[in-house]
Amino acid sequence: MADQPANPEPLKPDQQETLSRGEASGLESESLPQSSLIGMKIGSCKLRRVIGSGGMGTVYEAQQEQPRRRVAIKMMKRGITSRSALRRFEFESQTLARLHHPGIAQVYEAGTHDDGAGGVPYFIMEYIPNALTITDYADEKKLGTRERLQLFAKVCDAIQHGHLKGIVHRDIKPGNVLVDSSGQPKIIDFGVARSTDSDLAITTLQTDVGQLLGTLQYMSPEQCAADSSDIDTRSDIYALGVVLYELLAGRLPYDVRQAAIHEAVRMVREEEPTKLSSIDRHLRGDVETIALKALEKERERRYQSAAALEEDIDRYLAGDPISARRATAWYHLKRFACRHKTVFALTGSFVLLLIAATIVSLILMNNAIQWQKQAMLMRDQAIEGQEQAEQQTTVAKRAQAEAEESRVEALRQAYLANLNAASMGLGDKAADSVHRRLQAARHALGNPPLDEMPFAWRHIAAANDDSAYQVDTGLRRPWALAFNDNGTRLTSYHLRGKSWDSLVWDVSTGEGLADTTDSIHDGRTPGHLLLVLNDHSQSDSLRKVIYDLPSRNVISIIEDGEVHGPSFEFSDDGSRLVAFSNDSSYLTIWDVDSGSIVLRLENPSGQIRRVCLSPDGRLIAAVSQASGYGGSWIELKDVDTGELVAQFGDNSNVPESCFDAAIMSTIRFSPDGAQLVAVEAGGDINLMNVQQAIVDRKVDPKTIRSWPLGNIGISNDAVFDSAGGHLVVSTNDDVIRAWDLDSGEILNTFHGQGGSIRVMLISPDGSTLASAGRDGSIRIWDLSDFRDLSEEMSGRTSWYKDFCLSPDGAQIASGNNLGMIDIRDLRTGELIAQLGSYGTHIIVDMVYSPDGMHLASSLYGGEVWVWNTLTGKRVHVLNHGETSGIPGLAFSPDGSLLAQGGREEGVVVWDTDSGEVRYVLPEPEHTNEHVAFSADGSLLAVLDDMMTANGNVSLWDASTGESIEVDRRNTSNTYQIQSMFMFDPRQNIIASGYSDGMVRIIDPVDDALLLKFQAHQGPVDYLDYSPDGSLLATIGGDNFVRVWNTDDGEELLSFTEEDKKWSSLSFSHDGSMLIAADYEDGLSIWDTRSTGRQSVDRQAMMRLKASLDSMVRTWIQEAEDDAEVVQKLQKESLNRTAEEQAALRNLVLKYLHRR
Repeated sequence: MADQPANPEPLKPDQQETLSRGEASGLESESLPQSSLIGMKIGSCKLRRVIGSGGMGTVYEAQQEQPRRRVAIKMMKRGITSRSALRRFEFESQTLARLHHPGIAQVYEAGTHDDGAGGVPYFIMEYIPNALTITDYADEKKLGTRERLQLFAKVCDAIQHGHLKGIVHRDIKPGNVLVDSSGQPKIIDFGVARSTDSDLAITTLQTDVGQLLGTLQYMSPEQCAADSSDIDTRSDIYALGVVLYELLAGRLPYDVRQAAIHEAVRMVREEEPTKLSSIDRHLRGDVETIALKALEKERERRYQSAAALEEDIDRYLAGDPISARRATAWYHLKRFACRHKTVFALTGSFVLLLIAATIVSLILMNNAIQWQKQAMLMRDQAIEGQEQAEQQTTVAKRAQAEAEESRVEALRQAYLANLNAASMGLGDKAADSVHRRLQAARHALGNPPLDEMPFAWRHIAAANDDSAYQVDTGLRRPWALAFNDNGTRLTSYHLRGKSWDSLVWDVSTGEGLADTTDSIHDGRTPGHLLLVLNDHSQSDSLRKVIYDLPSRNVISIIEDGEVHGPSFEFSDDGSRLVAFSNDSSYLTIWDVDSGSIVLRLENPSGQIRRVCLSPDGRLIAAVSQASGYGGSWIELKDVDTGELVAQFGDNSNVPESCFDAAIMSTIRFSPDGAQLVAVEAGGDINLMNVQQAIVDRKVDPKTIRSWPLGNIGISNDAVFDSAGGHLVVSTNDDVIRAWDLDSGEILNTFHGQGGSIRVMLISPDGSTLASAGRDGSIRIWDLSDFRDLSEEMSGRTSWYKDFCLSPDGAQIASGNNLGMIDIRDLRTGELIAQLGSYGTHIIVDMVYSPDGMHLASSLYGGEVWVWNTLTGKRVHVLNHGETSGIPGLAFSPDGSLLAQGGREEGVVVWDTDSGEVRYVLPEPEHTNEHVAFSADGSLLAVLDDMMTANGNVSLWDASTGESIEVDRRNTSNTYQIQSMFMFDPRQNIIASGYSDGMVRIIDPVDDALLLKFQAHQGPVDYLDYSPDGSLLATIGGDNFVRVWNTDDGEELLSFTEEDKKWSSLSFSHDGSMLIAADYEDGLSIWDTRSTGRQSVDRQAMMRLKASLDSMVRTWIQEAEDDAEVVQKLQKESLNRTAEEQAALRNLVLKYLHRR
């Protein structure tokens, strides 16, 4: 330190003392011993010069390095700190640094500096240039009383901030209240006295009596007692009162300049301050009352906070009544007594006698007040408890809501996971596994009704199950099935405990029936309704009984049935029963009525594998297998005589003359007994002529008709229809396949039983198959030659590149290669009408009106033809110049407007009633091919250019044609080429497809991006919302059709087909079908109905149309014109179902179009 300058450089005018001009009287000159520290680093600062020194320490100007700024550093004197004070200093200095208020000089940093003799506390504080003490500032600026009070109110606000942080200043005086050049007061040394114990040390270490007396004038009476533990924020209120007094009167409330220290302390503690009004009469009234209340000797009578003092000043300045009140006579008397105790004691003894009764009253009143306070406290505690309970309830509800959100999300994920697994299982034809996954997915959604399940679930369920209906048996396992004579009812028999019951079903609907009349065949019980059961009449019995299911009666008892295997076979007429032994060495035939043995046959040349009886029970067919060889042969014997009447294969030359060394898994007679079918395990189906075999006694295998079973598993059972022309085989892979026996062609292949098939039965008319699985399920299958709608409508003359569906879902319209519009029945595929005439017109877009009464078609070249869909007549030809592209069409939701894009002059909007142009949108920069109205009809959106990266969707007011400004700054300009868009049917948001394969859902008005996801690897060519807006279907350049959840962009389904190039798609009006058209004139339809249900529905619609046909023909014959027919249709439709209305509309169009 020897190289430090002896004297600090002089202060510049803008570097005046920042902390205390009030201390200036006691400051040492610039040439101080402390100047030896100049140039040293204290903390992060380098000392530049001494600003001043007082009784508590020395103030320096310094330069802080990080951040770089001028600061003031106060170094406390060593003698005023103790070891315990240093520890408290470290703690409380952290609190001081957190004081942030415009009226408090900021303490940036605090610490202790070790100069070799121990730690010396220091504070790094805010440097305030050109600062004056509050009294000097008021005098220099010549402030009036109001301005001085306003300035002082800011000081109170700053002191209140410190008090709220738990810090008492303890040394408030004008020298510690500075005002900067802007008039903002700054409190310095906030809490320094407390953090360093300087307020205690000053009374013991201070040698300058003048400085002590100067400090005592601002100390509260309790401060003068030198007990730091008894000092609180109200001591600062007293000091503020002294400063306020001096600020207003220009002098202090006590004159202790000539008094000794102990006398000065007494004056502060006992003497009343001189009234302000005696100094300046203008200070009489509220101002004097405020100052005197702050200077009360008893701190309970002072303002209880700096905020309360500030509020009273603000009330005075605002002209409002203040809260302070002048001291009462009683208070003055009490103060007098304190000063003159002897005189007052003599006088008071007499007074006390007079007021004794009053004292008792006051005590009682005080008790009442205390009780009231206690009651108020209990009330406040109750209110606080209630508030806490309400807060806890809110927290619990929030936690419950969060838990519910988590539960819902977990269920959603479970649904999606099971749905995806079910979709993957479709390709493996694992019907049972897919069914379980679908049930788990449905359970995750809360098991809603099947018709309320989402599209993706219903589609997978339909693709997994080809049956027309699944009947609900209530988990009761069916053992047998029976059709009634006309095949309209099906009876199922179930074992419940030890008793049997039956259920009856309507075959056309799959619904259960209460009426069981005519539910089974008349006459003798057929074999498929007989069972062999264990005899439980005696506990030790091994006998078996023949049980009649319809009558619930035991027909007869089989004495030795226990030695036979489980495969008992009855003849179709129910007269005979056959089974082979457990060791496969012999077979036994019983008479059903008596239970007696009719025939027992040994088989020494091989083991018996399969047996069956002819329908009349007179012939037995047995499949045998040679020991040690894989081949098998069939022997046909007379039941009455046991004589061999025919043989298929030769057991004398095994295995060369056998069925290709195959094992027969199923053997069955035709209903007339003329044919015998034998199905090889995983091999061929072999059909043999029984009558010819009996004549020849041996059949050449070359004469057996055979065709492959196919890769569908090993056969479980086979049944003939009643005419013997069709054969149905079930396999262990839960596949059912039907053949035409004349041609050997496959008629149907069904999947979806979901469990091993126990029983199969064909209805008497051969149109329906019923099956029962071991899992308890019963399904009804349509055996008709079914072609789904995509097959029915594809490969014709229709050109489905562009198509549209009627709002009621009854029709599908498409252009054909003859320049006309084909309208087909969407339920049957039937061609109803062809609109237009043969020519060279090319139809590029079509759209139905919202009510389905009109169909608008856009021709290449610009014309728009509008057709009446009830009469098939053209009602408008709209033209407004040439088109520059492929013009798109859109009806407004109310059907009053028709917009056409693709025109050179802009988008044209017509009035649909008059055919007049309503307005033309301004000419665009590029082609505008795609147009669409919002769901509420308020907006018309136009894709300005779908072939360039500059293309955007522009918005227009649909009613006026005025442009709606769109903020393009958000998202659109960053996208790739926009290829297609569609409005959400629920709200005015748009889903757009782009060339980069992305789909973005946006709010078109502000161009806000709501959701985006990668839909395809190639461009998005087309998209469509489901009717409820929950799904979005897309076509991509990667040759996939995908279905997405519009809430989160989750992929639900994806489809692809070889040699398909889809161009457009649409959901049906009810959301049950998704239809896509390809460039090769074909349709792909993904339905939520099984193929069996589609077939049943189609046949029902055809029957319905047939029943209504004659009525519609009569209307047309009797009506004079089309309008009269339409009137009859509208009147008749009032009392018809939706299905009947659709059928009537199609019939009317069909016949009026031809007329």
